[in-house]
Amino acid sequence: MKKELNDKLQSKKEQRVKDARRNIFNSIIIASSVIYTSILQEQREQSVEIILEKQVSSSSKEFKKVALEAEYNISQLLKDLNEKEEALSKLSLTIPANEQSLMRDVSALSVKLVDLESDLKKFESLNLDIKMAAIEESIEGSPQSILSIPLIKNDLENYKLLSDKEFLRIEKVLSD
Repeated sequence: MKKELNDKLQSKKEQRVKDARRNIFNSIIIASSVIYTSILQEQREQSVEIILEKQVSSSSKEFKKVALEAEYNISQLLKDLNEKEEALSKLSLTIPANEQSLMRDVSALSVKLVDLESDLKKFESLNLDIKMAAIEESIEGSPQSILSIPLIKNDLENYKLLSDKEFLRIEKVLSD
């Protein structure tokens, strides 16, 4: 009886030692993972920052070129639209009494004219010149300040995914 109790006590001690070793090992793995992840994250941030600085400086020149082309195209479209509106307003049509198809054409043209006018008003209300100026001004600033919030958000999401995967892996190791 005494021997059985000693055996049970010995097996419980051995189990506690095994559990303590497993807990220490798991803590070491978690700490190593956190350190490794933070080192990788810092290296990734530095390399992304360097790459983005290069890309922003080259893309700002391209953006200015595209912005100028867009402004020119917009002014051409507005000019064409105004010319067509003037031409339509100067048209004088005499409608024969029995010509219903001509009436439909006139009403269709009127609808298209109203649509074009509303599109023009919407376009003018977008204040694209003000928005483009703001974008150009921000691009000429520091790439770090322009891209810092999206980069931090992206890095945070990546770190969360990496941490979740690591915790799932650790849980799997612990359950085995």
